[in-house]
Amino acid sequence: MRRYETIFILRSDLGEVQVKDSIKRFEGLVATGGGEMLETDEWGFRELAYRIRNERRGYYVRLDYAATGPVLNEVERNLKISDSVLRYLSVLVDPEVDTAKVRAEIEARLHRAVQITIAAGVGATLGLGALDVLAGRLSPGQLLVFAAYVRGLYGPLRQVSKTVQRTAKASACADRVLEVLEEMPEIQSAPGSPALEDVQGSIRLDHVTFGYTPGKPVLQEVHLDIAPRTTVALVGPTGSGKTTFLNLIPRFYDPLSGEVRIDGMEVRHLDLNSLRRHISYLTQEVVVMGLTVRDNIAYGAIGKKGSPPTEEEIQSAARAAYAHEFIVKLPHGYDTVLGERGTTLSGGQRQRIAIARAFIRDARILLFDEPMTGLDPLAEQAVQRAFANLSRGRTTIVVAHHLSTILHADRILFLEGGRIVEQGSHEQLLERAGAYAEFYRTQWALPTPEPA
Repeated sequence: MRRYETIFILRSDLGEVQVKDSIKRFEGLVATGGGEMLETDEWGFRELAYRIRNERRGYYVRLDYAATGPVLNEVERNLKISDSVLRYLSVLVDPEVDTAKVRAEIEARLHRAVQITIAAGVGATLGLGALDVLAGRLSPGQLLVFAAYVRGLYGPLRQVSKTVQRTAKASACADRVLEVLEEMPEIQSAPGSPALEDVQGSIRLDHVTFGYTPGKPVLQEVHLDIAPRTTVALVGPTGSGKTTFLNLIPRFYDPLSGEVRIDGMEVRHLDLNSLRRHISYLTQEVVVMGLTVRDNIAYGAIGKKGSPPTEEEIQSAARAAYAHEFIVKLPHGYDTVLGERGTTLSGGQRQRIAIARAFIRDARILLFDEPMTGLDPLAEQAVQRAFANLSRGRTTIVVAHHLSTILHADRILFLEGGRIVEQGSHEQLLERAGAYAEFYRTQWALPTPEPA
C-alpha cells in the first residue's frame, strides 16, 4: 500500500453534521478496500487529521491514508459523482516523492554555498592582497593577475553546481518514470490462460452490463452477436456508451455482469497479450511519435509474431492506406522525421498513417472510434477509401457521428441510454422511421432561417 493525501472542498451551505457524515463516508471507502486512515505528522492530533476550516467557497477537507491504487480510484470516483464536493485533488506521498524533495533542498543549498564561497574568496583575495600591496610584499600588477586566476577558478565551480542541479532534476524525473513503469495494471491475464490463435472474428456480448461508477451503468443488458468479416456501426447520442462498447472487446475494462466472447471464448479467460495482438484499435486522436514515417508505420507490428516488416511491406501498407502519395512528397520521403504527436501532418494524413499501421498489424478485428472527426471533405474521402480497403475481410466495429461513413455497414446499432434500441441496415432503419431515422434527418437537415 502507498500513502495518499486526498484534498477536497465541500459546499459551504452544508451543515457541520453533513460535513462530518461526508468525511466518514469517504473514510469508510478506504476501510472497505483494506486501506488505513493515518494521523498526519503535520498536525499531530487525530481529531485534526481532517483540518476542517470554513472558507468562502466551502469546507476544506484533507484525508491522509494508506491504500492501494484501486482504493484511491474508488475514492476519486465517489468524489466525482458526489453533489456535495466542489473539487478535489489526490497526491501520492511516498519515498520517491520525498527523495525528490530532499534533492531539491540539496540543490538549493549547494547553489547558495557556491555563491557564498565565490563571494568570500573574491573578498579575501582582494582584502589580503591589498594589505600585501600596502606592505610592499606584492605589486598591484601581481594582485590583479592573482585575482584573474581566482576568477577563472570559480567558473568551473559554477559549472559543477549547475551539473549537480541538472542531475538532481533528471534523477527526480527518472523516479517518476520508473514509478509509472512499475505500476501494475488492474486487468491482467489469469495464470495459465490460453492464447487466442487462428481468429475468425466472431464477437458475442452476452447480456453485458458495465458502469464506471457504482449504480450508474453505461451499458445495460447488451446482447449481441457479430458474425466474422462483417462491418457493424455504432450510432447514437453522446454518452450512449459507444466508446465503452469498443473498450470492452480488447478488455480495457471487465463488465460488471455478462460476458464478452471472441470465437466463442470468454475474453477474461484468454491471455491478454494474445487477445490484443488480434485487435487493431484506431481512435480519433492518432498517436504519432517523433520518429521517421517508416518507423511510425512499422510500429504497428509491435507484439506481432514474426520478423519486423520489410521496406516492401511498409510501402505496400502505405499504398493500401492511400498514404504513399503524400509520404513521397515529404522532404525525405519515408525517412522524414515527423513532429511529436504528428504536428507536421494534417488530420487526414495522421489517420492514414494509423490505417497503414493497421495493415502492418493485419489483425482480424478492427475497432474505429470516430475516425473522421475534424476532417475536411477531401481528407474524409481519402480516409474512407483507406477504411474500406482495411475492413475488407475483417470484423469491423466503427463508432461514427458522421453517418456518411457507415451507410454501407452490414448492420447499424442505435444506442441510447446504454441499450441497443434499434438495429438493421441503413435502408431498413430509415423505413422503420424510428430513433435512427430521426437522428439521420436531424444530421442532414438544413437550418430554417428565422423570419425577418
